[in-house]
Parts: sequence; structure tokens; C-alpha cells
Amino acid sequence: PSGAGAARRKFYRVLLETGAHNRLEAQSEEDLLPLIGRDLELSQLQQHWRRVLDGQGQVVLVTGSPGIGKSRLSRAFKESVAENPQAWLTELFCEPFSKNTALHPIIEFFRQILYGPGEQESSPEGLSQIEGLLAEYSQNLAETVPLFAAMLNVPLSDKYAPLSVSPQR
Repeated sequence: PSGAGAARRKFYRVLLETGAHNRLEAQSEEDLLPLIGRDLELSQLQQHWRRVLDGQGQVVLVTGSPGIGKSRLSRAFKESVAENPQAWLTELFCEPFSKNTALHPIIEFFRQILYGPGEQESSPEGLSQIEGLLAEYSQNLAETVPLFAAMLNVPLSDKYAPLSVSPQR
């Protein structure tokens, strides 16, 4: 390119997918600003975590306006419990391009468990992978495999009846 603006243009090339869902995940620890003014919220999350360790299941929904510090709070909490061997925390993210896809974060979560990060297509072994995952958690395969197969676009074999519910249900 030539002309007055040509000298100021920068070009970038994508080298790899990071797996980061937001700008905080992409930043290194030393680039983060300290968490300020969120002691109460962090303490509340840690109280819920102690209940989990006592055997009480917990679900926490962190909501707020954009830029208020939800992701930073979440990262601080994960760091505070990271050394605990029972810690298996995951965050599910809604993304603008998938806002019309029901359950998109949940579908992507299970897709990553079954196929690994970044994989978008179901593998030929998808049905057996679903069976293995659900059997691990003592689920009734006849009821749950068709649901997960439909959700992950995996074809069913003859040993399972297809779902008989509407997509909305």
C-alpha cells in the first residue's frame, strides 16, 4: 500500500487460539490490577465454597453491569481456592454471536469435556464417549444418552430411542 496512511498501518497474524473467554483470562498475573473494594463479595463466594466442602451443593450467579468487575472477582476467587485438591471450578460464558442458541454455554462445556478445547465437530466415537461420561456418574443411559446426543449433534444408534420431546422442552 502507498499513500499518507500506509506507514501507520499495522498488520497482525493469528498464531493460535488461547482459549481465553475474556480479556482477564488473556492477561498474565503480573499485568492484573489488584482487586479493590470487593472484600465482601469475595468473602461471600468463599463462604459458599466452604459449604461445598461440607457437602452442600452450591450454585452462585454473579451478575452486574458491564465493567463492574465480575470477571476480576471470579478470577480472584478461583485463585483463592486453586490449591484445594477438590477444586474443579468452571465458568460458563454467554457470547454475543450465540445469544440465539439455547444452552450454548452448557453445550460448549460438555463438548469440551468430551472432545477437548477448540473442537467443534462431534467425533465418530461421540456416542461411546457420551455413554462413558454418563455411566461414570451413574446416570440412566436410556434416558440421558438421547438427550446429550441431541444436544451435541451426535447420531444415536439403534439401541436408543430418539427423544420424544419438543426442542423447547
